[in-house]
Amino acid sequence: MYESTFDWLEFLLCLAHIDLQVTRSQLREDKAKDPEFYYWAPAGRFLWKNLERGVIKDTEPSQDGTLPFSVVAALQAGFCEAGDGTRTDKYLDIRAALGRFLGRVRQQWGVYF
Repeated sequence: MYESTFDWLEFLLCLAHIDLQVTRSQLREDKAKDPEFYYWAPAGRFLWKNLERGVIKDTEPSQDGTLPFSVVAALQAGFCEAGDGTRTDKYLDIRAALGRFLGRVRQQWGVYF
């Protein structure tokens, strides 16, 4: 339980780091320029773990688009500016950009699962 909670904290810090630096309009611009864009964030120890399980998998939307409880709670608490869309839209864009960055880091570190 402690380990999964700590992983969530580290992952949330990564997301918050990006959220505080990037506006919705910048997200749209970056996505239009390069669909494979990514943003740097301070990766935590969760990155060494198997991505098929753990915080990265646990924060994915389900097939019907439903977000996990922990993500919904963070969004309800004010994570991701509301702006002209939903908090969910910005979360999904940030999460995707962070995922691409984390994939690059794992490749550079030689972490393959």
